[in-house]
Amino acid sequence: MKRSKKATTREKRPFGIWALTVFAIVINGIMPIYGIFLLFLDPFSSGEVVSILTIAFLLIIALGVIITSIGTLLRRNRARKALLVFITLAYVPQVIFSLAFVLFYKDPEASSTAAYQQILRGVVTVAVYIWYFNRARIKRFYGVGIDDEKTSKATKK
Repeated sequence: MKRSKKATTREKRPFGIWALTVFAIVINGIMPIYGIFLLFLDPFSSGEVVSILTIAFLLIIALGVIITSIGTLLRRNRARKALLVFITLAYVPQVIFSLAFVLFYKDPEASSTAAYQQILRGVVTVAVYIWYFNRARIKRFYGVGIDDEKTSKATKK
């Protein structure tokens, strides 16, 4: 049986794509939805009432991360770009609120260590996603920049 050229030249999916998309699905997709589900089971267990807008925002981000992660695994360039947007939207509010806690909350008994950890985790996570998914090798995997390379080689000759 003869194999088609397209099937033999298809590049293998890099491990980083698997790792980062599965991480996004679990941490930024499934866990927030599970947390919202637990909130509906006992809304007053945390001692705070969460606004419906906050729940809607978290649900939109979580579903967006799941959908775009699956699209990213399926080699969709638009999903790759959208995943970066959703990951950024998932972590930026966390970083802003943690930074506000550190700067403005002046209770000497309150530990700001957790806030510093959230700031560091948010900044590093977003930076890793943006760096990794914009590497030349990863962009080539999604078919971005291939035409540019061909035209630049043709003009050099």
